[in-house]
Amino acid sequence: MSASPQISATYRWACHQGGDDLPVEFFFNLDYNTGPQLGIGWASITAGNGTRSSSQTSYLGPTLIDWPNSYVPIHAHVTRILPSGNTNITFVALEFTHDAGDIILSAGVIGTPHILFHSGIGDSSELVDLGIPSILNLSDVGKNLSNHVGRDILFIIDDAKAVENVYFENAAFQRDPLASWQSNRMGFLTTGLINQLGFPRIPNNTGGWHDEPCAGIETACYELVF
Repeated sequence: MSASPQISATYRWACHQGGDDLPVEFFFNLDYNTGPQLGIGWASITAGNGTRSSSQTSYLGPTLIDWPNSYVPIHAHVTRILPSGNTNITFVALEFTHDAGDIILSAGVIGTPHILFHSGIGDSSELVDLGIPSILNLSDVGKNLSNHVGRDILFIIDDAKAVENVYFENAAFQRDPLASWQSNRMGFLTTGLINQLGFPRIPNNTGGWHDEPCAGIETACYELVF
């Protein structure tokens, strides 16, 4: 969990006070990653050495790329994953290379179903229409892609001591945090872009719903970013 003490305390606690004033819709949730998602909580980030951590930095970094149980081909283009041929279907090989280990398919929201379809994994009726032999009938492959609209609301914090205000209004002050980060990966610039996240629901008695718009009554209808 990350909420830098350098960020304006006035702003941080105003968000919490808003939740206290409206506890039914905007109650506090210490960690929305533990299961129950609804509520307002501190923004969580994955970071290491003052830098955002990702699958690339965690698994493909200079000290990790030579793991004995993994193989990372460079400049490789995957078209299909290939089955083992056993009764219980498992996929053990790629089109361009063979390996007896597991395959982590992470080609993105478009690329992953594209590879699966070419591998015969997907809605069998759609695969037949495309002339692709069906190996595993999974009707959800390539379906249910959704995105959400976003809207910015800008406001000014009346706090002359807030680090954000000092940083963005003082070019000289910007140099020190940058130098600190470049030299030892510490300081203001290691802070995440956001402080808190909210996952509320539109009240169940709101008119206009014909069906539940979300995955369930414990799922947020919208997201707030502070």
